[in-house]
Amino acid sequence: MKKLVFKLIFAFVVLPLSIAGSIYYLNRVGFFNVEKIEVVLEGVVPGQEPFLKPLTDNLVAALNSRKGVSLWDIQLKGISQDVGALGWVESSLVKRSWPSTLSVKVHPYEVKLLHIGKNSQLTPIIEDGSF
Repeated sequence: MKKLVFKLIFAFVVLPLSIAGSIYYLNRVGFFNVEKIEVVLEGVVPGQEPFLKPLTDNLVAALNSRKGVSLWDIQLKGISQDVGALGWVESSLVKRSWPSTLSVKVHPYEVKLLHIGKNSQLTPIIEDGSF
């Protein structure tokens, strides 16, 4: 009977506390801090990548403010709403890639037309007619 009680105490108290304590310690020393931000474009029509590159670079620059923050503390819903609010993003998926990567998959609107502006600058126009 005593062996069973010790096994149960170990299985339901000691082991979970040691796992939780290890995760807490690793979080405190920065093991889960974001070191890499990965932005992946999905569903892009071939040939449109060069027009989306500056927009993707701006997105990465905006997300760089989250480097050094623990993955446990990052609010994925807030990041998803911020990314979804960008005019060129049709849909997005934000997820944690343990131990230290924030992954953002973006499905941009399809570029329907290119507007040639002053200084021969190309401006992509998406499905709904916006820039």
